[in-house]
Amino acid sequence: HLDVLAAYEAESFQTDKAAGEKSKMPSDQLFEPDNAAVINSFVSSTQDYRLLSYLTRLNYDYDNRYYIAGSFRRDGSSRLAPEHRWGNFWSVGAAWRISNEAFMDGTDVWLNDLKIRASYGTQGNENILSDEGYAYVYTPYQDQYTVTWNGAELGYSPEFYGNPDLTWEKQKTFDVGVDFRLFDRVYGSFEYFYRRTDDMLFKR
Repeated sequence: HLDVLAAYEAESFQTDKAAGEKSKMPSDQLFEPDNAAVINSFVSSTQDYRLLSYLTRLNYDYDNRYYIAGSFRRDGSSRLAPEHRWGNFWSVGAAWRISNEAFMDGTDVWLNDLKIRASYGTQGNENILSDEGYAYVYTPYQDQYTVTWNGAELGYSPEFYGNPDLTWEKQKTFDVGVDFRLFDRVYGSFEYFYRRTDDMLFKR
């Protein structure tokens, strides 16, 4: 049996927010904020994010004994610097159902299923960055400033600076295991799992 998948995915997200408060209206008949004399507060934010992905996956099994799987994807994110925007991630896996081999004939009275498996793969992550869509250049400011009507100086404090080397966080995982079924009643598995993270990103 052979199963092949190829796909293309595009994601776009944008939001603009603004909120404010004014006081000292000249008349209770004038309801538009533009008529008020004093700005008490005003905040705004813009978020803009793009993600583009190409991916493929293949699964193959022969005679319900031998299994092979593989996948590959290429992702590009607007949150990352142009030189490091695209990341390639892949995985491979294989399994062998030993209980279906000829030399296992006669053991099915007590050993109904026995399979060994192993896999290795990489996965990318950029979702733990800030909500702003261009974090590699963007420097959001903490909400600490004072505005005086008719324009006084604005004060701010940077929360973090842009990073032109910002790239994908990469997780590498390895897994090997044995699955079994005894007397059609007892199910179990032994498994070893290892994961390593490279280029870990910050989290706000």
